[in-house]
Amino acid sequence: MRQRNFSTNVNDDFDPTSPVGPGNFEAQNVQDNVTTDGYGAGVQYSHLGKLAGRNNQFTIGASVDAAETDFSEAHQDANFAPDRSNVAQDDFSTATQVRTTNQYYGLYATDTFSLTQRLDLTLAGRYNRAEVKITDQTGLNPDLNGKSTFNRFNPAAGLTFKPSDTLTTYVSYNEGMRIATPVELTCADPAAPCALPNEFLADPPLKPVIARTFEIGARGRFSSNLRWRATAYQTRLQDDIQFISASAGSPNTGFFQNVGDTRRRGFELGLDGRKGAFNWFASYAFIDATFRTAFTEHSPANSFADANGDIQVQSGNELPGIPRNIFKARLEYAFAQKWSIGASMYAATSQFARGDENNQDANGKVKGYTIFNLDARWEFARAWELFAEVDNLFNTKYNTLGVLGANFFNGPGHTFDANNPVNELFLSPGAPLGAWVGIRYSFGGRATH
Repeated sequence: MRQRNFSTNVNDDFDPTSPVGPGNFEAQNVQDNVTTDGYGAGVQYSHLGKLAGRNNQFTIGASVDAAETDFSEAHQDANFAPDRSNVAQDDFSTATQVRTTNQYYGLYATDTFSLTQRLDLTLAGRYNRAEVKITDQTGLNPDLNGKSTFNRFNPAAGLTFKPSDTLTTYVSYNEGMRIATPVELTCADPAAPCALPNEFLADPPLKPVIARTFEIGARGRFSSNLRWRATAYQTRLQDDIQFISASAGSPNTGFFQNVGDTRRRGFELGLDGRKGAFNWFASYAFIDATFRTAFTEHSPANSFADANGDIQVQSGNELPGIPRNIFKARLEYAFAQKWSIGASMYAATSQFARGDENNQDANGKVKGYTIFNLDARWEFARAWELFAEVDNLFNTKYNTLGVLGANFFNGPGHTFDANNPVNELFLSPGAPLGAWVGIRYSFGGRATH
């Protein structure tokens, strides 16, 4: 995978009281290049048989996933033109050049034993070992070199009860581990904040994030053409990792930090069915995602920030970027076996913006939205399919994310003015109306949409 990114950022160190020139430019161009080669392998053995006269299924396996990434970042001084484009002032110079290697090893086993004809017990466990190595390629930053290793055994258990042929119930518990990524590991020092999206520095290690999940649910059918499902869950993350804005003077930089516990709990409901040539489904999800540990965060653009630009995040505050309610629905009509048309809807309620972790900023939440889509397919020959899609049918104007920040473009005609930044809610707009027509061929035989 190859990625290239170019961006123009406000220079946080720009001094509007001094002449614009070498050492004091308004902007900085940043160019990132990332090349990643990944590979993996897995082997698994399953045995179906009897244990104490009962049905039993035993599975054991191992896996390895690895990747090597070369990352380079170059900087270039620039000023802003009246139309807010950039005017380069010198050549690009390399700021960072590193290579990271990730190796993830897993050894797992699971056993499902039928306690009765209608009650099954599942016990499972997975041992994970992860190694992350970072190497400076320039020879100028030896402190950046380092290796982090994480090990953990993650257990899981569950019961499945099927009181009738039309009803299945289950309850489960499992644990998991997420290690810090190379970007997080190399951007974890409050004294040396990083510019987004990436800038590698030598930093203290981060703790792995441990997830503990309880889940209970049921699924069944009212008839052969009408099925339902319901699930309730709670996941608590220990030592969750959050991006924290940097100290005063660097509003566009920050660092990653273990902020204590967070919790995500909720429920999901689903219904799907068939009536003649119609197929349909509808689902609803409620998500209560909150911080469970209080901490201080630097968020100078927050209207409730103190004189140092800090806010107090309390246990019970909602996590930004996660709507509490999500609804999905789809209806499809098959004119014939090889020709169908469908419509879908996606709706999400409001969410808090990043930087508003205390849920008190005067700008309020990012508003919720509802969008509709259309699609059609025609299998005009074996393995060949003609398809069409229309996304955001009514061209709804909506936003998917919000971030609190300082707007520096408040001069005449919205030109750059470092003397009068205004704290605002920056919004990430959703995709407008779009349409596609294409042909799909399936080597497996029949094309699928």
